[in-house]
Amino acid sequence: MRHAGGMSSRSQSAKPKATRQTPLERALTDLAELAAQRRATPIAIGRILAQVTGADRDAAAKETGLARRSAYYLATIAKAIDAGLMSEADATTLGWTRARTLAAEALRSSRKVPSSEIRWASAQSAKAVAAGAAPSGPSLEMVEFVLKPRQASMVRRALEAHGAPRGAGPEARAGALAEICRTVLGLGTRG
Repeated sequence: MRHAGGMSSRSQSAKPKATRQTPLERALTDLAELAAQRRATPIAIGRILAQVTGADRDAAAKETGLARRSAYYLATIAKAIDAGLMSEADATTLGWTRARTLAAEALRSSRKVPSSEIRWASAQSAKAVAAGAAPSGPSLEMVEFVLKPRQASMVRRALEAHGAPRGAGPEARAGALAEICRTVLGLGTRG
């Protein structure tokens, strides 16, 4: 039987079949495309890594230069974001270690991470969040400021002068701010 193009139906079906990619090959192709299009955000990478598991995820991480742990963190976070259990902004605010801890718990329990838990976790060290320290004991409250660059510089200098050097964790910064407030209010210092 001949078709309009003059080829028989038998010769049309003799076209070479496209080879199916393995999950790893597909992940590597997708990662290369992200990089070529300059859209390789950590969450986008995590979404691709979430599509492969075990040794394939390890191989994809190695191929892209990611540490194995980072690959697993990004995949877990991306799964939670795609399931609507956490936002990208929350993950970015928390940092990958704290975000991965909350994302893993949210995926296990199938519940959205409450904003109060995001605020609590962002005020804790990554180690405390990973250890599963619950927001117990005295309740914590987050106070935020929007400062001009000169004001921010002045606040940083004051925190440093009261025991919270650059890079200090939230507990040290809170303690230094409390010392500043005690001094200003004439309540004396702890110590």
